[in-house]
Amino acid sequence: MKRLRAFCLIVAVCLCCSALLPALAESYEFTFLSTWNENEDKVQLLQALSDEYKQEVNPDFNFNLSVIASDDLPRQIKIYVASDEMPQMFVYYCGRPLQELIGADLVQNMAETPIINYLDPSAVSLLGLLEGEYSSNGLFELPLGMNVEGFWYNKAMFEQYGLEAPTTWEEFVNVCQTLKDNGVTPVGMGGSSKWTITRLIHAYAIRKLGPDCMYRAASGELPFTDPGFAEAAQAIQDMALNGYFGEGFLTLANGDAEDMLITGTCGMIYDGSWLTSKLNDPEKNLLGEGIGFFNVPTVENGAEDQTAMPMNCGTTVTFAVSEWDDTVAEWADYVFSRMGNAAMNKFGTLLGYTVTEFPENTPYYTRMVADLVSSAETSALWWETFMDDATTGIAKDYAQSLVLGEITAEEYCKLIDDSNAAYLAQ
Repeated sequence: MKRLRAFCLIVAVCLCCSALLPALAESYEFTFLSTWNENEDKVQLLQALSDEYKQEVNPDFNFNLSVIASDDLPRQIKIYVASDEMPQMFVYYCGRPLQELIGADLVQNMAETPIINYLDPSAVSLLGLLEGEYSSNGLFELPLGMNVEGFWYNKAMFEQYGLEAPTTWEEFVNVCQTLKDNGVTPVGMGGSSKWTITRLIHAYAIRKLGPDCMYRAASGELPFTDPGFAEAAQAIQDMALNGYFGEGFLTLANGDAEDMLITGTCGMIYDGSWLTSKLNDPEKNLLGEGIGFFNVPTVENGAEDQTAMPMNCGTTVTFAVSEWDDTVAEWADYVFSRMGNAAMNKFGTLLGYTVTEFPENTPYYTRMVADLVSSAETSALWWETFMDDATTGIAKDYAQSLVLGEITAEEYCKLIDDSNAAYLAQ
């Protein structure tokens, strides 16, 4: 009997104490659906900043990474939408795929949050182009990578032959001819990569037709048979047939062309700022700080805006509007307000966010690219941005036929236009 009274007393005390203690807080589980694994720089940054947020702001917050194969991503998102079980944040494909989600009101408008203030203006411009008609309504994705594209050149070689970085396409062609006349391959070209050819076609096209020409063409507003596109294709075919890419360029990959530049065997290449990984490596880059950069030259009778810098941001991330709440908003503001400096100081990379703190040992070319990104007011995309898979294949495969002179510029553009029209008719 004494044992029973003692047990009842213990239970009563426990009940009384539990009534006085606050209820244990439930953990907040945040899921990031990604095609990148935990070894990727982007994921490591998100995890590190999430750990800081958990320690400094919300101890109940848990960042969970869910990795999926890239090919399975569209199908899995459809399943999540149908079951109303969307992850809070997920990677997705830019252009047409994301536009479908925006049109269905499935993703959060980041322009309604402070996060838009942490982005470089060039990143906002780039994402706006990717979102097409929806860009007037806000911003629906965030970058986790940022590359500028343009022409990289051998400064000592230019000085040797009395050349300056060209600002017009006519000047550019004259530079190419001068280098060729002196036995130098003017433009290193990895033609086997195919996209390297279409990047040059696009570079000319945006100067002729404007930085949004690919969206207007893919949507049917501007046909790919427009004379401006044919002029662009013709300009690149002329470069090839005049020998400006050197011999055997269709057997080279883009990496081979990059190596030509940094070993001093060509005068220029068109490439993205991913090249800085080689430029910053003294064992690979034999020219040291002797490589310069210039934007795509202007063309005669071209578009009103001929200053846009070609850029790309790879796969972006977006937030499910159904899962957007105060905790997600607070976490996102904490993480992305710190993303620019964290990426630069931890990995020496630019992700599209403002950088205010550079480490003292920031490499020369990393700083150069940072200045290029921050100075760019408008941006342009790339040739295949809004093309469907079939049209993309045609654009790349027949680009090789174009530079070999096997088809005309007009025929090349007609092939692309027919494929795009078939897609739009579906």
